[in-house]
Amino acid sequence: MIEFIDSYFNHKDERGSILGIINTNLWEEINFSNSEKGAKRGGHYHKHTKELFFILEGKIEVTTQQINLDNKLEEKTINIVKKDDIFFIEPYVLHYFNILEDSKWINVLTKKMDKDNPDMFYIK
Repeated sequence: MIEFIDSYFNHKDERGSILGIINTNLWEEINFSNSEKGAKRGGHYHKHTKELFFILEGKIEVTTQQINLDNKLEEKTINIVKKDDIFFIEPYVLHYFNILEDSKWINVLTKKMDKDNPDMFYIK
């Protein structure tokens, strides 16, 4: 449900460093999130959008549940993510973020979010 990936490139010299986050897929939207400890985010899934997350600082408990072909939720998976973690969340994966420490991250989407018809769905 969460696919962790390694950076594809890492270079460091006397000038500083460059970290290659990802060099695959086509991305239509990039966002920066800043969340305070105790905040809750997510609680939805996407039907068409794949998301990439790059954690810049903090610690987050990510709970995911696959939605199967019968629209039933499968078993929950919980991962703790932290600074420098890079991961994907695929379509049809319900995801919740419980912010354990003040956190910042980059979120990248394969589909631009349409304000009038967003690819965001909630389980009632």
